[in-house]
Amino acid sequence: MAEWKKNLLLVCLSLLIAFPLLEIAFRILSGIPIFRVENFRQTNVVHVNFGGMADYDPVLGWVLKPNRRFEETIGGKRIILSTLDHGVRRNHDEEAGLRTGGVLVVGSSFAAGSEVSDEDAFAALLETLVGKPVVNGSNGGFGTDQIALRAEQLLPIVKPEVLILDIASGNITIASFAVAGRPKPYFTVEGGALRLHNSPVPRNVPDNDQFDTLKNLLGYSLVIDRLMASYLPYYWYLSERRSLVRVNSDGAEVTCLLLDRIKRKAAETKTRILLSTQYGSSEIESWKKPTKDIAVVQDCARKLGIPVVDEFSIMKALYEHDRDKYAAQFVRSTGNVLGHKSREGNLAVAQRLAAAMAEGLPPNEQPAAGTAKTSETGAAGLASDERPGDGENLIRSESLERYSSRIAKVLPVSAWMDKHRTFRIVPAGRLSQHYISIVIDKLDLSPLTFSMEVHADTSSKLILQMVDAEGNGVYGTFDLERHASVPFRIGEGQGIRTGMERLDAGWSKIWISVSPQRDTITAYIEFVAHDGGTNFPAGNQSFYVRNVQLERGNRPSAYNPRP
Repeated sequence: MAEWKKNLLLVCLSLLIAFPLLEIAFRILSGIPIFRVENFRQTNVVHVNFGGMADYDPVLGWVLKPNRRFEETIGGKRIILSTLDHGVRRNHDEEAGLRTGGVLVVGSSFAAGSEVSDEDAFAALLETLVGKPVVNGSNGGFGTDQIALRAEQLLPIVKPEVLILDIASGNITIASFAVAGRPKPYFTVEGGALRLHNSPVPRNVPDNDQFDTLKNLLGYSLVIDRLMASYLPYYWYLSERRSLVRVNSDGAEVTCLLLDRIKRKAAETKTRILLSTQYGSSEIESWKKPTKDIAVVQDCARKLGIPVVDEFSIMKALYEHDRDKYAAQFVRSTGNVLGHKSREGNLAVAQRLAAAMAEGLPPNEQPAAGTAKTSETGAAGLASDERPGDGENLIRSESLERYSSRIAKVLPVSAWMDKHRTFRIVPAGRLSQHYISIVIDKLDLSPLTFSMEVHADTSSKLILQMVDAEGNGVYGTFDLERHASVPFRIGEGQGIRTGMERLDAGWSKIWISVSPQRDTITAYIEFVAHDGGTNFPAGNQSFYVRNVQLERGNRPSAYNPRP
């Protein structure tokens, strides 16, 4: 026998012996019974595609069926997906019909909220944070071309103040397909201009994937399912009678031209645009940085004056330093597969978007020096009764260094010309959140206001928070450079609000208010990293504070020092 044939036979025998052992080991590590017979591919196809929920649409190819309610069980948990007119996803049961104004979200499966119930999609969570209607017009499987067409379809109907376009790298790739599971519209670039094809979109479903039978067979292997899900997910998870047909088109170039087109259309109704980019777990874990396509599209957006909210650096740092917290950002499916974002992951996305919406105020909407800017919740939980602070400072703010900890230090600053003491707050320790905390007990249940004067040093963003023993309260994000604040409700926090006032010499007065439901509350002053994250290694970050006060009432009063 020839030598090369012997080597080939040896390799084949080695694989035949090693593969079953690898499969057994992988199942044990994943908590899957060794002898369980399950087609992991088919299980996850259901999770990705929301099978049977889409209708044919001549403009988009498909869209969620309107005014329907679907139920599905994922990982033993019941998932509810319900829709309104035009196939938009409902945020909560009280939402009776399509609302106008507010925010319009358009994207693919991450924005649609695959694998979570209505109220846990990031659009629904964003609505609770910004106190405005948020319409979720997203659909699973969309390319950026379909996302753009969907935005153009809904803009004149919803008439939003803000349009959020949420994309992932795979969505850019799909923009170069004429068929992505089923026929879809697509664009080519001719002479620098876009030309639309497949309009109206053909109804016919393409022939079976010639490898579908083989994929179904290989899907019984957890090892193969995980490998294919990591490197070829869009091909691997296409269900039966679905295929991919690629055209000679650059998805990133098409997306850039569509962003320009959408911006011009949005300008007609004075709608602001944000571009959000999300990533799957396999991308966060295996990539060192976002792909070239993502970088090109983000660069195009910035050149067009469209703010970009990108999560990659935050999620990468979380993956490298806190695997449990990272995994909690995703829904965990069969075989410990990390799928779409969980409620926790969607809440983090919503918080970043809410902060970006506040930061994106045009210059003519920025308050002048010496004027106050207050952000409040909607009708639910709004502290509508004015109750100025009583001026009794409940914390020892002239001795603020007593609240130093291993994760943040409070350093007194010599400033003989100041009437009251000034402190420099700096992060400490390794990768973690960095904050100081102040616990106050034996309170009555009247509203409380936590206020201080702040000056940026190397940090210009921070968070104030008040929370009671039951986990209810408020936190506000503050951007000193842009003079923007956003309030967020924690749990069942009531009467929440935030406020800012510009002072002289670069100082700002900031505050948060809440009506506590328990007699013990903890107040926090927390760092925000330059990229918007709160979990980072200590470095060159700091800001100055003075005149820190916690008092009864829902508006701050004049500072009352307490040694």
